[in-house]
Amino acid sequence: MIDGVEIAAAVRAMPGERACGDRAVYWRDEDVLLVAVIDGLGHGPHAATAAEAAVAYVAEHRAESLEQIVTGCDRALRGTRGVVMTLLRLRESTGECWHLGVGNVEARIIGADAPLLTSPGVVGARLRQVRLRSFVLARGVTVILYTDGISSRFPIRELQGRGAEAIVRVLLTEHAKDHDDAGCAVLVT
Repeated sequence: MIDGVEIAAAVRAMPGERACGDRAVYWRDEDVLLVAVIDGLGHGPHAATAAEAAVAYVAEHRAESLEQIVTGCDRALRGTRGVVMTLLRLRESTGECWHLGVGNVEARIIGADAPLLTSPGVVGARLRQVRLRSFVLARGVTVILYTDGISSRFPIRELQGRGAEAIVRVLLTEHAKDHDDAGCAVLVT
């Protein structure tokens, strides 16, 4: 049982831009937490439009399976730039977790051996077969979901033991790239 998961999510527009094409959002529905980290292709207003459309679709369909959400989002985003995204659903009372990722929105876990791989493709343009992964999280685990606007070379060991807000702050202030939007969500069990 891991009730009381700490979560934080934030985005930052590319320096010099007003519109941000990255989104990091979550919803808590009773015992279930759904997290979405979405990266509209490119940056600027067109990327922001695609990312907002994806967030709206996920919000409206969040009770569906992750596979249904992504395939429906793929249809809904036709005519936009498209997005890459990762979804994570966690049942807090049991620690049961499901992950599905498309494209280069990455996921890393501190304190558990659960590889979170993504499928190639673009939601809204070239969606291929998606792969759902399931596992169980225990207390003391940190899950980090982030867009490619954050360098994957962040020192994961230095983040261990920190709270979700602190990790998000470090990722966006110290590891965000200057040439792209950046977004991340962090769960601490």
